[in-house]
Formats: sequence, structure tokens, C-alpha cells
Amino acid sequence: MKTIDYSPLRGQDGSMSLPDRLRGIWQYDLSWYRDLKAQEAFITHLGKHLGNDFFLVRSLTWPGFGLPIPLVLVGPAGIQVISASALKGVYRLKQHNWALLDDRSRRYKLTRPNPVARLLIMTEAIAEHLAALQIPQENVNPVFYLFQPGIHVDAEDPAVRLVRPDAVDHFIASLLQKEPVLEEHQIEQIVEALSRPPEGEPLPQKPKYFSLGSLRLLYWKWLLLGIMAFMAICILAVTIAIIFTNL
Repeated sequence: MKTIDYSPLRGQDGSMSLPDRLRGIWQYDLSWYRDLKAQEAFITHLGKHLGNDFFLVRSLTWPGFGLPIPLVLVGPAGIQVISASALKGVYRLKQHNWALLDDRSRRYKLTRPNPVARLLIMTEAIAEHLAALQIPQENVNPVFYLFQPGIHVDAEDPAVRLVRPDAVDHFIASLLQKEPVLEEHQIEQIVEALSRPPEGEPLPQKPKYFSLGSLRLLYWKWLLLGIMAFMAICILAVTIAIIFTNL
């Protein structure tokens, strides 16, 4: 399997520094780095079984999305738009509705953001972009990989393919056994097309904000700022104590 990584936060050797990790969490979400580790676990599985007729495109920046499209796997079996998640808990998936079981009320509550709906939008965007190459939309498939072994999902007519940790080998086997729908030259065309996303302005984001005058930040970003400030004060205090001790 050949991998093409467009992440701006990763070095040429594939490593990621601590500042880049913090920048990714700040830019995207608190769960971003955990999901990134889930991606890497899934990629390890794929790399063990898929040959060089498969291409994996990572961290694809696309107009209109605040997050990169995590993984796009292109091969003879078609195109798989893959989102990997490190979520824990008990969930219900009914078509595209993603709900978490509340421990107190014992009722399912729809979650925001909805990772399944987001994956479907990404898949549709990829399919529309490839329509110019006359790639049938049914050859572009959304796949939701669940990394945590303890997660439970009650699925009813799911709009995406769910792949649990114990079903990765089955997923890979289904790709290898499927009747080819893409030829080698088409695969190369698709990978080239993915390197040139359509032009467009990002859609406006509407997260929950906490206001302080004209400064507006997400709740968890305020928390992260507070932790960083506290750490800076502690380091400064220790430095001053060391200096006065040595006088």
C-alpha cells in the first residue's frame, strides 16, 4: 500500500513534535490526537495486507471543512472515505443519527458534533469532485472505524459501514475479494485528482462560544489557556526560587 500524507503537522519521517500536537488539538479538537492514534492503528492493519495497487491519502485539506478528511483509500475495490474514532461508551446509530446513552437518564441523546454525519458530508464532497472523472458515486463508500474494543454500537440501517476492532481483517478481506471496479489508470487519475481539491471558501463555523469582551474562544480552549498559563507561572516561580537559592 502506498501512502500519501498531506498533514502539515507531521515531519518528513512521519513523526509529530509536541508543539505540533498541541497546535493540532488547538486548531481542530480535543479528541483530534486520540483519533489520530486510532487512524495509525487502522493504517497498520491495512499496510500488512494491501499491496501497491492500493493508495492511502491522509489528512486531505478540503474547502468547506474545519477538519481534514482523515483517510481516503483508493484501490481496485473502489474508494473508501474513512474516519477513525477513539470514542468510548454505548451508542446508537440509526441511519445517520448518532446518539450516546446517558448514564443517568438511561436514554440516548444525539451528540454534537455528529461524526457519522460529518463523514457522510466528506464522502459526498469526494464523490462530487470525482464526478468529473465519471466515477460512479456508488464506488465511493463511507467507513467508520471504531478503535476502542469496549465501545458498543446498536446499529439500525446505518448510513456508513461500521468497522469494529475485531472486524478489521474481515473488512480488508472484503476489499481484496471484491470484483474490481477501478482499473489501474483510473486509480492513478483519482489519486491525482485528490491532490487538487476544488477551489472554494471555507464554510462558516458555528461552535459554542464563551465571550469576554470582543475575545471569543471555545470553552475547552479557555481551559487549555488556563492550564498553559498555570504551568508558565509554576516554571517561572521555580526558576526564581533556584536563582535566589544560589545567591
